[in-house]
Order: sequence, then C-alpha cells, then structure tokens
Amino acid sequence: LKRIPLIILSEKNEELDIVLGLELGADDYITKPFSVKILFSKIKAILRRKKESSKTLKNIAFSDFTLEVDKYILRKGQKEIPLTLSEFGILKRLLSHKNQVLSRSQLLDDINNDDAFIVDRNIDVHIASLSKKLGSHSLIETVRGIGYRYKETI
Repeated sequence: LKRIPLIILSEKNEELDIVLGLELGADDYITKPFSVKILFSKIKAILRRKKESSKTLKNIAFSDFTLEVDKYILRKGQKEIPLTLSEFGILKRLLSHKNQVLSRSQLLDDINNDDAFIVDRNIDVHIASLSKKLGSHSLIETVRGIGYRYKETI
C-alpha cells in the first residue's frame, strides 16, 4: 500500500489537519467542497509524477556490478547474481542514496508488504546476505546505532 498514491478528501480544513495528513504520507489533501475536475486533474498529476519517477533509474553501475532496475537483476560482468525482492529493494535504495546513512526503518519502507510482518532487525539479515553476495567488497557500511550506507569508493 505504500506505493499506492493517496489523496485525502476531508471536511476538515484546519491547517493542522492538512499538515498532519500530508506528514502521514498523503500525496495531496483536498477539502470539501471540491471540484471533480480539479480532483481528476490532481489524480492525473500524481500518477504522472509516479510514472516519471519510476523511469528515472534504469541501470545503476557500482564497483564491478550493475543493478538493472527495470529487470530486477544484479550482474557482475555477465554473471547474474540472484537477489530476493527485499534484497533488491534495499540495494536499490542504498545505491540511490550513495554515502547517505539510511535507518533501518527507511530501508524497511522499501521491502514492507502486506503479506508479511517484517521488523526492523530483519534488515540486518538482508544486509548480511547482500554483503555476502557482493563478495569481499565492503560496499555496504554499518553505521552503528543508526543504519547502513553504500559507501562509494573513489
């Protein structure tokens, strides 16, 4: 559900209600009464932005690897390295935020689904598995007490 666009339609038009709705993850907040034409235009704009943002990354090259985002494939040269969907989501997020520390909860957002209950310590298991698959490289760095980052080597 986290990837589904959300527009709140509400009678509450206080600034605090609007800010809270947006802070909790809504893409837009529309107060009643509203124009149906404006609502449809806002829906189209949100869907267009979501579509454009999903096209931004096709391949991410790092170290000796290539992450083919549109195909959910990690390659080292011509060799394909199998990743779980969770590992793929975590790696993509880390690579999209190079040298930036991401908390477990931020990484959890990329792998959480409604079919499974996942706690933030599951991230540690996925990171360990990813590190093993990436080999002896120390590409993913643990930042004690905070989270993880992809450390780009120069």
